[in-house]
Amino acid sequence: MAAKRKKHSTNRLLVIAMAVFVGICSFKIVGTQMKISEKQYQLKQLEQSIEEQQKINQELENQLEKGKTDQNEAIGKAAFEQYGYGYPDEHIYIDSQAS
Repeated sequence: MAAKRKKHSTNRLLVIAMAVFVGICSFKIVGTQMKISEKQYQLKQLEQSIEEQQKINQELENQLEKGKTDQNEAIGKAAFEQYGYGYPDEHIYIDSQAS
């Protein structure tokens, strides 16, 4: 009878140990899933931030290109009006009979 009681006690300890192990593993899995969800949310936020920054960069590049074009036109106009300069392949005709 003592052998049965010892075997029954060992089985009970084994079941308790397995239950504790399963519980700990469950908590670890849930914690890991929560971290994964948090990181996915952070990733989405960063991707949105990158898209917004790319749009801002594109707008700034467009403004810069427009500024270069406007600046070149302003320089060309000033060179012609103030100094009488022109482009190398440009021919300028002045109407001397204009009033």
